[in-house]
Amino acid sequence: MVEYANQPTTSTYAAGEDKTADVIELLQNLDPVGGQETTLLIPDELTRHVLAKAGVTCEDVRTLRLFSLAGQMFLNDIVDEACVVQQNRMQAPLKFQQNEGYPTKDRRPVVLTEDVAVAAREYGMKVYRPQFLNQ
Repeated sequence: MVEYANQPTTSTYAAGEDKTADVIELLQNLDPVGGQETTLLIPDELTRHVLAKAGVTCEDVRTLRLFSLAGQMFLNDIVDEACVVQQNRMQAPLKFQQNEGYPTKDRRPVVLTEDVAVAAREYGMKVYRPQFLNQ
């Protein structure tokens, strides 16, 4: 299970407490007309296109942005995990890194495609390098 740094691991609501106010506030923040303009990393047009390719039509902007927010959180999880994989790789002995074919002269932190592939595998995704890069 992935835990977020800014999320508590236990519920902040007491038993029977009404969560309606928080849900209304979230929906108002996602509404471009109602509340403040929320800028997401994934634009509405891209989310609408991906949903249309999956056969889903969505006219409500708030629901569309909720999909965008979920996708943004998913990508954030993968990137965070890829950074952890990269840090673990960098802490491996130099001899191991050379045998695996990783660059050892440049010690700057660089997230490689292999790091992203390992992170995505934990979420059930398979990432392959294009054939022209395998030569």
